[in-house]
Amino acid sequence: MRPSLLPFLFAPICSIAQPVLQYGNLQLLGNTYTIDAVTDPGESNPELDGEDVTWDFSTATTSEVAAAAFIPPVGTPYAASFPTANLCFRLDLGGDFRYSYYFLSPSGLDMLAEDLGTPDAVQYTDPKTVLQFPFTYGTSYVDEFAYEGTDYSVTRACTGHGTVVLPSGPVPGVLKMTSTSGSVDFFMSDPGGPLVGIDEDGGAVVWVQNTVGLEKLTTSTIVRVWPNPGRDRVRVEGLNGATTWRLIDAQGRVQRSGTTNGADYVMIEFADLAPGQYVIQVGDANHWSATPVVRE
Repeated sequence: MRPSLLPFLFAPICSIAQPVLQYGNLQLLGNTYTIDAVTDPGESNPELDGEDVTWDFSTATTSEVAAAAFIPPVGTPYAASFPTANLCFRLDLGGDFRYSYYFLSPSGLDMLAEDLGTPDAVQYTDPKTVLQFPFTYGTSYVDEFAYEGTDYSVTRACTGHGTVVLPSGPVPGVLKMTSTSGSVDFFMSDPGGPLVGIDEDGGAVVWVQNTVGLEKLTTSTIVRVWPNPGRDRVRVEGLNGATTWRLIDAQGRVQRSGTTNGADYVMIEFADLAPGQYVIQVGDANHWSATPVVRE
């Protein structure tokens, strides 16, 4: 009897279906989040591992505790101390700001420092590798980092993929990272980004991405960019007294900059730049507002 081809045909389909977190789909720069603390986990099941898992957190109770944003290091308080950083994470705990600095590259996401501006600040003499690319089910890596004269080693492994069900609804294409330090993190794979984090002591947070795609560093500035995506140029409106603007690429480099000269809008030309994601910042010496823009 002729053997069936179905098992051979089905195997590659399953492999292709597995989510992969790549450098190209980790979209952080310009994103803003509400950070919700899990005050009661309910019947949540984060301990499950494997393929096509459903992590059901729908019964969890959460409470908003902070606002967060991934922004360019340029203009942030500690940028001069980390000249290689191309990404800054700013956490706002009711007006108490803390900053973490990263270097994002095709090989991974390295943390250079965290919680600057607080007594818990850490500056790594050997960076902590938060993510290594590509990251998919079954992969693992050893993260060796150092600070305050002490070396540390943590193994981080992708122990599952599937769907996380939050109180707000299901999120498919999620990857689970388990670390030997005791922490567990769930990442969206495409677009890539944080979703749920559980620390070594069991404290958990949910990252809720703001859908407007707009970072407000001041309550009065509402920046509008159109067309977005754009091909040759974009018009930036809602300057509201901003004196300076700059266009920053995904590596944190300033590609364009200028002054507003008191105008209500500015036109930014970028036809000669590579297609991809950028961030437009407008502001002055004390306040900045940023919004993502895509060049087609």
